[in-house]
Amino acid sequence: MRLLKWLIIPTIAFFIIQIMSGCARSRGVIKLEFSSFFPVHDGLSILMQEWCSELEKRTDGRVRVNYYPAGILTPAAQTFDSVVTGIADIGLGPTGVTPGRFPLAEVMEQPLGISSSYHMTRL
Repeated sequence: MRLLKWLIIPTIAFFIIQIMSGCARSRGVIKLEFSSFFPVHDGLSILMQEWCSELEKRTDGRVRVNYYPAGILTPAAQTFDSVVTGIADIGLGPTGVTPGRFPLAEVMEQPLGISSSYHMTRL
């Protein structure tokens, strides 16, 4: 019985150590790819660049985001597919170029009864 006890306890301890070593925090840098269709000097593109910098600052450099504006990484129509397939980790693309794929988001792209662009800009 004592021999069995001396075999079981170290074996259990070994497996616990192995399992817990997988729970340790990664010390490496997490790199994310961000694909956007907005041009470099667009207001939203500038905002996204600032967001990427702020994320890196707040995580003390543990998370880095490579921002690809103007469809450099993927064209606008393929933004969502690039996230699904793993080409990009984050994607910002228009829903209007993928008709039928995001039907609820397309509601805002409908005319909404506005007679002209002049009236639309006055809302």
